[in-house]
Amino acid sequence: MSSRRLAEVALQLARDVDQWRPFLVEDPLFRTSLRFLTTDEYDAWLLHWPRETGVDPHDHGRSKGVFTVVSGELTELRWHAGLQRTRGVTPGTLVSIPTGVIHDVLAGDAPALSVHVYSPPLETMSFFDEGGRRVITRSVEGEPAGIVPPRPAHPAYRS
Repeated sequence: MSSRRLAEVALQLARDVDQWRPFLVEDPLFRTSLRFLTTDEYDAWLLHWPRETGVDPHDHGRSKGVFTVVSGELTELRWHAGLQRTRGVTPGTLVSIPTGVIHDVLAGDAPALSVHVYSPPLETMSFFDEGGRRVITRSVEGEPAGIVPPRPAHPAYRS
C-alpha cells in the first residue's frame, strides 16, 4: 500500500473514531490499545495515552506506518545514527513512519487519543534502549491487551 493511501486511511479512520472508542479500555495509568480493523493490506489501532506515558524506542518490523492524534497532544522522538530528534504532534497532524525508523511516542501533561495504521499489518516490533540499540524483538500477534507492555512515567519526564 502506498504511503499516501495509508495516510488517507488514517485520517478517515480518525474522523470516524467514535464508533470504535467504546471498545477501547481507557486505563487512567497505562497506555491501552485496540486493533479495530485488519485487512490484507493494513491494520488500524486506536491508542489511549494517559498523561506522561510512552513506550520504549521501537520500530515496526517490516511494516511502514502512519499515526494521527485525535485528541490531546503527543511527542514523537526519532533516532537516526544515534541522534535523537523530537517533535510535538497535535490533533490532525499526520506522522509518517517509514519501514526501519526507530521512534518513541510520549504523552504530555494530559491524556491523548491516536489512530495508527500499518502496512502490511503489524506483526513484530523491535525494541531499543534509550540510545537506539536493539534489545529485543517481540511479536504482536496474539496480544489482545496491546502492542507492548504499558509503561508509565517515561524517562523523558523524570527529573
